Amino acid sequence: MSGDQLTQVEKETLKHRLDWTERVLDGMLKGEKPAINTAAVDEKWLYDQLTRMYAGHYLSSPANSYVTLPGEGEKEIAAKGDTRFHPLPSRFILSESRKARQELESANIHNYHILGTDDQPAVDADHYVCTSAAIGALHQAVALMQQNLALPEGQKKLLVLQNRNGFWDEIVNGLGLKQDIVRQALGMAVTADTESTKNAILFSGKDIQKKLAPSTKSQMFPNGMEMQFGSTQPKKADETGQIILHENMKAGLRDAVVPLHWFLSADEISKTYEGNGFEKIESMMTRIYDQIGYDEVCKRLCDRGYDPERTVFVANDTGWALNVDFSQEPEFAAAKAEIVPGKQWPDVELGPIVDAMGGITRFMGALQKCYERKGLSEPLHYRDTQLYMLFKLVPERKDVHVHSYFGTSTGFVTFDPRPNMKGSLYTEHFCVPDGQPEGAKGKTQAELGGRYLLTDSPQARTVRAISHDFNLPKSLKPLFDHHAKDRNHRHKLRLLTQDNWLEGIKSGSGGAGFARVAGEEGWKLSGKKYDAFEEYAEAADAIYLGAHSSAILDDYETHNARLSLLFCKAGTHKQILHDVMYGKTLMIANPDLRFFSENGATHQNWSDPAMGERFLDYLRSLDPAEHPWGRQLLLYRYFHENSLIKQQPKYIWTQVEGQPLSVVLREACDKHASHAVTRYTKEEYGDDRHDLFAVTVLGSASTRSPLYTDSAYYLGYECAREGIHGRSGGGRYGIMGAFSRGMTDYQDAHPQQADRSHLSAIQMPRTVQFEGLALDIGAMDKQKNRYVAIEPGMDPRMISLFRSDVMIADAGGLGTLEEIFYFISLKQAGHPVVKDKPLIIINHAHLGSEAIHLYDPLLATLSAKDRQDVHVVTTPQEAMDLALTFRKQGYKPRNPAAAPGGAGEGLRLAL
Repeated sequence: MSGDQLTQVEKETLKHRLDWTERVLDGMLKGEKPAINTAAVDEKWLYDQLTRMYAGHYLSSPANSYVTLPGEGEKEIAAKGDTRFHPLPSRFILSESRKARQELESANIHNYHILGTDDQPAVDADHYVCTSAAIGALHQAVALMQQNLALPEGQKKLLVLQNRNGFWDEIVNGLGLKQDIVRQALGMAVTADTESTKNAILFSGKDIQKKLAPSTKSQMFPNGMEMQFGSTQPKKADETGQIILHENMKAGLRDAVVPLHWFLSADEISKTYEGNGFEKIESMMTRIYDQIGYDEVCKRLCDRGYDPERTVFVANDTGWALNVDFSQEPEFAAAKAEIVPGKQWPDVELGPIVDAMGGITRFMGALQKCYERKGLSEPLHYRDTQLYMLFKLVPERKDVHVHSYFGTSTGFVTFDPRPNMKGSLYTEHFCVPDGQPEGAKGKTQAELGGRYLLTDSPQARTVRAISHDFNLPKSLKPLFDHHAKDRNHRHKLRLLTQDNWLEGIKSGSGGAGFARVAGEEGWKLSGKKYDAFEEYAEAADAIYLGAHSSAILDDYETHNARLSLLFCKAGTHKQILHDVMYGKTLMIANPDLRFFSENGATHQNWSDPAMGERFLDYLRSLDPAEHPWGRQLLLYRYFHENSLIKQQPKYIWTQVEGQPLSVVLREACDKHASHAVTRYTKEEYGDDRHDLFAVTVLGSASTRSPLYTDSAYYLGYECAREGIHGRSGGGRYGIMGAFSRGMTDYQDAHPQQADRSHLSAIQMPRTVQFEGLALDIGAMDKQKNRYVAIEPGMDPRMISLFRSDVMIADAGGLGTLEEIFYFISLKQAGHPVVKDKPLIIINHAHLGSEAIHLYDPLLATLSAKDRQDVHVVTTPQEAMDLALTFRKQGYKPRNPAAAPGGAGEGLRLAL
């Protein structure tokens, strides 16, 4: 097509359509939500093409995520969130462009530019090649058409080597072009004669550099890549690492917290994969360029032996959508607040929806009820999506180029989870992927195990695409013979066990644990201040929690709380990828727990009162000599299945068969590179306060259940209303976030009472990236009644929280259990920070008044000694009334740090 072949009226019509289309596509790429009137024929066709792109896996979210449709107001537009994305390739686009290059080169066509993938368009190219229906290719093609209308001379040709599902036919027809594109299916011969064909859309190569330049540059890493991975779910980093090893990529997977020390978790208000990914990427860029500085980040990398020139920062987002929308059904009423109107369901919000439903078992149960009630017969189909975003570290933020990759897989849902395992269930137990070979068809992702994760999962497809596009070489690292190493008498493994842990934390002036924490200046090691568990874990090669010694069994009730504290500490530090646990095996060995099989159920029906009582009896009856970690493992499973522990306990072994224990531990240790521990220092923002009665609220950082978040909000609102100093772990979501919102809502609504209450958010580097931060550290100078501390470790964080006069434990998971057991252990050690202070536990009737309450299993494991100063209530109102009673009765010790004549708030520790 050339400008000479069109009448003036046709040229004006085409120019209008091209200009409008280019503006809409440009706005989409920037996340501006351009308006499309689907009632107008000239506009509906583009929306239809976007819909087809999504169906063909060229967009990660449905078309309505990127535009504004008729009748949508500010609320609907805001719900779409940040949808900026880069048009760089999905796995389809990458594979198509690779094949196209081979075809073109074999046809002796060398001077070309592939739309949507080549980083810098060749202005003097003879051909512009389209291989995919990607939005980047479409955007560039439209720009070329605009240039051709203005400059018809010096025309260049567009070769379409892949016309998937007739995509480009629809584009040509929709734009009203007179002549067809050269449609060449991939794999068919491309000849040099194509240059002379007349059935080609012809483009001018003049003055299009600016129009065609996409927002990123290709980054080649012929010497390998160092990935600094920032994720709110350690499972994602673990799976990515497994894929990198399987693909033998010369790429190191590191934790982004090491050079950044901390970065804020993304708000994830976008409700799209690209938007959520950008939020995480921008959070890391803010730390690098606005807070730490490029030079300091490079120094930290070099100190670890990492090459800044090979460093990229990576973020990830994931989701899961069904072909049938049950979001408005009564079975999913509990998740109503997490529904995004106009989008596939549950999609990017799968995690919050499952959480609001109380776990994957209840989510799938509700799904099955809807399916059966509606009389559906066809299988429910799912679409699993994984998105990775990454950028190369460069000196200035303005030069950062963000790359985006996503992969998808499809399949159908089974309501018969497989394998019928002994432990907790996850999404992969209900998902049967498509496209499996004979012998694997019909198996769930969990049954396929590593085969699916490492070859067919969207994560694997996307990581392979990144490896190819960034030209990563294969690793030459030799395989490791663990048996040979054992025979060669490698140094003995240094293990952290419950025996040396208990020995180290004995109270007394010479003890290494709690007594040393109690010093007015804290306790120090090598000039650095951090906690006891981190000292022991850093010195160990692995953590092994196995059978108890006779010394422990002879006085088990005395040791119970501290053993549970060790279990929780090991679990939380492993889950947050703490430096002291990086690359180290955590093995918790315990014989099989047969409660579920003996009671005729593979998975616990927690709402059954009789089953709940049998479970509590079973917990109490466990003999620590036979099941040294049985109580702790069952507590973990209980809180996980009630959606208060999010991470999968993949580090737990119940037995070791066929190999010596030392060999198994060495194998696990040697899978990871050594990792030096980062030394953190305390950071403070705003002003702390010591003259008010203080209440600390402990609880989950992530729960979305209104039962729990409403409870925490009430506590926060009442603390502000009563003029109390409220402290929490400082997270943006869950109990922490709801408590902070309750306090700030009251403070903001009553500015005349701003000085009557105070809110403190106490975080640490390793958790702030997972939990976020409830307060804006940039606004501390304007908010005198708020304070943020980033403590250097878990123990200093908890000690800071325990400075309050009353502690209230709301709904929580493994971290909250750690805090409870730490409080109890400090009590028993005579630690002054908790002396004469109460802990109130809110034991929610989360399954109804007849079923076991939330903390019943925990309470069943505590001895009378453990429950010293522990008070149990069932509602937040009772908890608040009890705290106010303690304030009225003066239930707090003398505070030597308080101002003369002032009302102290407990012992202050310098940690």
